[in-house]
Amino acid sequence: IMDTSEVEVNPYELLSLGSEATDQDIRTAYRKLSLKVHPDRVGNPDAARKFHELNQAYELLLDPLRRMALDAKVRLKEAKAQRFKQYDSKRKAMVEELEERERAFKKAKMEQQKEEVARWHETEKIKEEGKRLREERQR
Repeated sequence: IMDTSEVEVNPYELLSLGSEATDQDIRTAYRKLSLKVHPDRVGNPDAARKFHELNQAYELLLDPLRRMALDAKVRLKEAKAQRFKQYDSKRKAMVEELEERERAFKKAKMEQQKEEVARWHETEKIKEEGKRLREERQR
């Protein structure tokens, strides 16, 4: 008897079935695939391994307890993938927010620099005006 943790390939995917498949669907899919990968019919050296995997998947899916355990494992795996996807979208949102704050900071810094340059020009203009007025008074 095989434990579900030993299954590397998802038996549903191996038989091209959904988790709602009936026992009859499983038998039909197994028969069709077993004809394709049977080691006696195929000249493929990998056929024996594929046929063995197919048999294991077939036996697992027809055993109600093992199938329930597999379904629970698949549901957990899907939930984990969904959580990761949500985390991924949260991370994207955080990165976008950070980039927006950085752009706002950069814009504010550029504005501040422009104001400082404008003040410096204004100060220089006032100094020149003051210097010109002093020179005029001295004449």
